[in-house]
Amino acid sequence: MDKSKKSAPILVQLTIFASILIVSSVLSSFFPKAFSVPAAVIGTILLYGLLTLKVISINLLLNIN
Repeated sequence: MDKSKKSAPILVQLTIFASILIVSSVLSSFFPKAFSVPAAVIGTILLYGLLTLKVISINLLLNIN
């Protein structure tokens, strides 16, 4: 196993997830009531986009023991 890849501390991981959740809840409030989208769905799409564009490294979010 490659030991050079280290995960970020749990506080950094929680900060990343919390900031994505806050942004997604703000974005979900802008949708009209007839087309309500849950914040969790928007957060998942945001996280996928950030990982795909390599803004966030997957190594930051994984716990490799």
